[in-house]
Amino acid sequence: MAVRPKDGDRFIRIKSLGEMYSENALRNRIRNRDSYEDIVNQKMTAIENKQSIEFYYQATVKQYIITFRAKQLPMKKVRKNQPFTWINDAELDRLASLNKKLNDGISLTSLRRDFEQSEKKIADIESRLTPWQKDLKLFNDLQISSGLIFEKNERNPAARKFLADNGITAENYQKLLTDIEEIKSVIDELEQSLIVERNALDETADTLSALERIASMTYVDSLVQVELNNRSSEFTNGVKSAEMSLAESLRVNSIAEKTAEVIKEQQQRSYRKL
Repeated sequence: MAVRPKDGDRFIRIKSLGEMYSENALRNRIRNRDSYEDIVNQKMTAIENKQSIEFYYQATVKQYIITFRAKQLPMKKVRKNQPFTWINDAELDRLASLNKKLNDGISLTSLRRDFEQSEKKIADIESRLTPWQKDLKLFNDLQISSGLIFEKNERNPAARKFLADNGITAENYQKLLTDIEEIKSVIDELEQSLIVERNALDETADTLSALERIASMTYVDSLVQVELNNRSSEFTNGVKSAEMSLAESLRVNSIAEKTAEVIKEQQQRSYRKL
């Protein structure tokens, strides 16, 4: 068997692509192409609380699959050298990592609390860092003035008064270098702590934003909007770009409505059981 990619110039023999494209491998992938969606549907049905974040997570996965199949989202692989499958989809992989965090016990409440705590830690570190940075500037200025007065013997009344006001004499000015190194050490430690806390804050903010979009069922919509913007930017003709965006948006809205109907139906079934 030989195939030619949509934008390719020549045909490629399937056997040349490796074992993952053998006849048996292709048959197996085609045979099991709906197994992932079936598992998602089963999980959605099994969740009793249709208002829970767990249910909305599975509903988001389902909406993503429907939207992707409608060609509203680009293909992004986790492993570039392997065929595209749902388990090799970069966005579903990210959603899976969010689901793992949910299984580990995080929630919107805990994430908001963590976000507030990280902000407080950052503010605390910054408040401790500021006076040390001021001290470093002061000691550096004192060292410069000391060099002028005690080493170069320059006549500089302003520098001499500056040193005298800060208790720096010919006997103790050399200790400034040691003091400066100690201050730098403290600043480096605080700045490293600040980097760690800011990274933690960014990660928490990213996870919190994703879960909030999942809880409001806008996660896939935001992905689609980004993709629409990317596609629109490929066109230089503003009218054509706008027309394309409108057509794409109508299709996306139709997909979203169908997904919402499925979710609503499952929620109503849950209520009837109760």
